[in-house]
Amino acid sequence: MIVRTVNSVRPFGYTLAGIGAAVIAGLAYYSHQEHLKLSDATFVTGWVLLTAMVSLALFNIRKRLSMMPMGRAAYWLALHVVIGLFAVGMFIVHTGGIWATGFYEQVMAGLFWATALSGIFGWLYQRAMPRRLTRIGYEVVYERIPAEIAALREEAEEAALEGVGASGEPTLGRFYSETMQDFFRRPRFMISHLLGAGAAQQWVDLRFRTVRGLVGSQEEPALARLEAAARRKLSIDAHYAIQRSLKLWVAVHVVLSAAMLTLAVWHLILVHVYAR
Repeated sequence: MIVRTVNSVRPFGYTLAGIGAAVIAGLAYYSHQEHLKLSDATFVTGWVLLTAMVSLALFNIRKRLSMMPMGRAAYWLALHVVIGLFAVGMFIVHTGGIWATGFYEQVMAGLFWATALSGIFGWLYQRAMPRRLTRIGYEVVYERIPAEIAALREEAEEAALEGVGASGEPTLGRFYSETMQDFFRRPRFMISHLLGAGAAQQWVDLRFRTVRGLVGSQEEPALARLEAAARRKLSIDAHYAIQRSLKLWVAVHVVLSAAMLTLAVWHLILVHVYAR
């Protein structure tokens, strides 16, 4: 099913890209001819660019209305990517370069490029991170992560108390309170999980390798239970780091898009009021 979807989306995306490239080439030629006639084509190219920006904003609305039958999300994403690239080309045609003159126009240009670059980064990021989540081998819904951590913390505390009760020695209880309690309290090692480094795994391995030489045979079952909870916690922390970064990227991209679109509309109003 996934392969069929990818194979059907690619021709759709290539067709849209070809149409977009042809439109950009045509408008660039039209703008050049108008410039030779000492005429101004920026009204036309500006309207086309604004239409592309509004179309891009519709993708976020589509995501919020995912329960409605509005077509496959893969096609909407392909449309969003192609229109985004089309908007970059139209921006260059509209401004005559990659930057602008004047403070107000430079602010708009800065927002435009920040939005475009964040979109490109996010597209690449969203393609890479789901593979990382799959390799974790443990699935959890982002909204369920606090409850999952609380359940693991309760499991770890019970294991520590079980070890103390079985041996009468405080070793496992002290190990939990001094070393592992903060680990189970909240997500940890966010940067390590995002980068795919092994710092979190090494930290857990070292702690349990150290305490294993300090406990007796009566505490081994409780220690094994505590270690299993810690390793599940590593998987949940990895999910939290990756899923949260994806949500933060979307929030940043949407804010930049909204600011850019607001300034673009205001720019259009000013142009039509004062330039004619």
